[in-house]
Amino acid sequence: MWAWRALGAPRRGRQLCYYDSVCAAPVGWTSFPTQGECETSCRCAELEWWEQDKLPAIEHISLECGCSAVGCPTTFAEALDRLCEGAAPGGSRALSRGCGRVMLGRSDDGWSLDYVFDAQSGELVGVLWAGAPPSNPCFASVTIAGQVLGCPELTAHDPCVAAP
Repeated sequence: MWAWRALGAPRRGRQLCYYDSVCAAPVGWTSFPTQGECETSCRCAELEWWEQDKLPAIEHISLECGCSAVGCPTTFAEALDRLCEGAAPGGSRALSRGCGRVMLGRSDDGWSLDYVFDAQSGELVGVLWAGAPPSNPCFASVTIAGQVLGCPELTAHDPCVAAP
């Protein structure tokens, strides 16, 4: 298991080390299964940290990087199909609109996945996923790829349930 930690400001340098397992790496170090992936991965480019903790709270990456990790839909219709198919009982789904964007979101069993589209062009502009426990390689609780909704004026409903 290869692990690194940032030295100073983002992208100024990395300290790279090999560990027998992810558990052997120091808390808060980013870890990857191979040295090559550790040296070239687009993941963990920018991290926001919990003040009281040694683990990152939010990972910010490019949309391209995020889509390589979770496999993004190419159209709004494809995202809607993914959202509605196989939803777990007790899970929630939402279509939210606001600030020139449309977000399709799904939350099941302690994790969530949201796709954000530009309302006019229909282009995918962001993906956000969260889950517990935090996932490798950054141990961040939330990953934001590209642009997210971040709009106080939202309208939302479940897009997978027919209106009465």
